Amino acid sequence: MHWCNDFKIAGTDAWPSDYRYIYNQLKNVSANQNDKPAELEFYKREMSAYSKELGSRNGQFTDRIILWFNANTNSHGQSWLRALILLMLTICVIYFPIKILLGFEYFDLDQSLTAVSEMVECFNPVRKFTDSYGQTGMKPDEWRMSLAKLLDIVFMRLCVGLLIFQMVKAFRKYVK
Repeated sequence: MHWCNDFKIAGTDAWPSDYRYIYNQLKNVSANQNDKPAELEFYKREMSAYSKELGSRNGQFTDRIILWFNANTNSHGQSWLRALILLMLTICVIYFPIKILLGFEYFDLDQSLTAVSEMVECFNPVRKFTDSYGQTGMKPDEWRMSLAKLLDIVFMRLCVGLLIFQMVKAFRKYVK
């Protein structure tokens, strides 16, 4: 569907809340007509307008964070592929610093195959730490192990869980 820009809809003196109201009405009309693709497009535009509205009137910071996260991770529930790509990038970016903290200095071919299987294990946010990073074979310093576990819990598991939710949300876009 090709849609005109916001300027043509509301005119030159429109406020962001006007755009949001217009998109909300168009979304509701599309929903009443069972036009799911149009409804989803207007929902995405409504949320973008709401984000601009919150930014223009110094709205609640937490709502702005949620809208920013939704817009950038799955395009307000429209793109499961964006969430999947971000999920894989997150795992790749966080996995290697954790392995380095655990004492791995280099990766040869055998270790890279093991690393791939361990990275696949990282898609499960409720896994055991040793399942994802294996047995190190050496005892890293206590602070290195603590930092590795902190990175795993705070960044890896939290991000993986949120991105899986965003991906599922985008997959279910045609289901009420």
